[in-house]
Amino acid sequence: MIIRDLYLNAARRFPNKMGIISGDKRYTFKEVKERVNRISNALFAMGLKKGDRVAILDSNKSWYLKLYFGITAGGMIAVPLNYRLAPREYVYLLNQSGTSAIFVGDAYVDTINSIRGELPNLKHFINYSSAPNYIAYEKMLADSKADNPVAPLDESDIATIGYTSGTTAQPKGALITHKNFMANNANYLIELPLYPTDVCYNHFPMFHCGGYSLTGYYGRGLTQVYDDFALKTSFEVIQKEKVNYWYIPAGALAFVPTFPDHAKYDVRSLRVIYTGGSSTRNEVVSGLYKMFPTLGSIHDIYGLTECTASVVARTITKDMLPRLSEIGEHCGPEVYGVHVRLVDDSGKDVPVGELGEVAVKGDTTCKGYWDKPKETAESLKDGWLHTGDIGKFDENRNLYIVDRKKDMILSGGENIASKEVEATLFLHPAVLDCAVIGLPDPKWGENVHAVVVLKSGMSVTQDELIDFCKANIASYKKPKSVDFVKELPRNPSGKVLKKELRLQYKT
Repeated sequence: MIIRDLYLNAARRFPNKMGIISGDKRYTFKEVKERVNRISNALFAMGLKKGDRVAILDSNKSWYLKLYFGITAGGMIAVPLNYRLAPREYVYLLNQSGTSAIFVGDAYVDTINSIRGELPNLKHFINYSSAPNYIAYEKMLADSKADNPVAPLDESDIATIGYTSGTTAQPKGALITHKNFMANNANYLIELPLYPTDVCYNHFPMFHCGGYSLTGYYGRGLTQVYDDFALKTSFEVIQKEKVNYWYIPAGALAFVPTFPDHAKYDVRSLRVIYTGGSSTRNEVVSGLYKMFPTLGSIHDIYGLTECTASVVARTITKDMLPRLSEIGEHCGPEVYGVHVRLVDDSGKDVPVGELGEVAVKGDTTCKGYWDKPKETAESLKDGWLHTGDIGKFDENRNLYIVDRKKDMILSGGENIASKEVEATLFLHPAVLDCAVIGLPDPKWGENVHAVVVLKSGMSVTQDELIDFCKANIASYKKPKSVDFVKELPRNPSGKVLKKELRLQYKT
């Protein structure tokens, strides 16, 4: 199977069921199919062909999934773009990928206009409304045919160039095939208690692998509801649309238990929460089960763009709440169809309980990086993707991510895992959010520095936090300095951008 089989199959099985909801836009599965086909055929009419790259720049709007289906159904390669980037970053991504057409949301027209002269390969500009010097999206569809696209496709064909988040270096374009997508879809549907009658509410950005991998839910017949995250709006939508399944980044999910007006809303439809981007603390898990009386399970994933999303998953059910502290905050075991190893620098497996680099293999693993043979060879060895993450297994093969290789702090000859220090800081009752980084030090090599967000109405001093850490972990691991901020810089999947913090605090 290939990606276009998903929307065609859904339209046959559930033609009159609502397929996509976004604000006041509502489309049945049959209507989605017709619009997707028109997108593919319109791109053909522009002269685009199999293998050409087509970018999408917008937030979670009603057209996004249809665009993704339309591009890949025609054999073209989708290039989803992070809508939070600076213009110079779009210049790099669009030129590096050789993109020849782009769909631009209304909010990003001025940004693209400011760099049009720097994009020699980009020939076709399509806008949702009718911006000057853009092809108008609705007119493009009206002038196109609704016939099924006939482009010959194979599961080994590339469907997406998924750019990594660039938290430690320049983004790389992971080559995601149709086979990768279908394998990831199978993993989701085997692991999760989902049904065709369900309504899925998505806050993962659609440019992110966690967003465009929703193709599997759509193919299963789940209604997809999209919007940008806001606490009050989210509870209104859960009540109005009777949401069963909430797909939300961990960074946003952490704020949900703090919503003071949750009791005003009927949220009894909610059965499943799925999250990822960073680990969900047990405190948040407990708060969610108190807030949602019918919640059956929370699924917390560790995944990567290069693996089409999920690698391991921690499933937490209500009956596990009394044992959360003894269970620990691991990432869980491998999902179906994925094999994980922990290896040392020579590529040999490390024993249970010891630290090693996470290596992943399976049908979800990408083919490599677009136009980056050196990086591809460094990351993919004998079919194993070497992730750059450091982890350990317990005796039940639950994976604990200790740190990024590049986030390990070397101070006075000792390796310090930033995540261990962060976990200690989270134990303090005044700490809402935190990140730990290493800052250059002429004597020790690096010093441990903490950046902390405090809970509303609470206070603590730098010295008090340092003393707290000293009492709970080895003294050499404690922060030497602390800065207090209102919020941490995060990418849309919830990962803290430590690269930005290092640049900000290095002097």
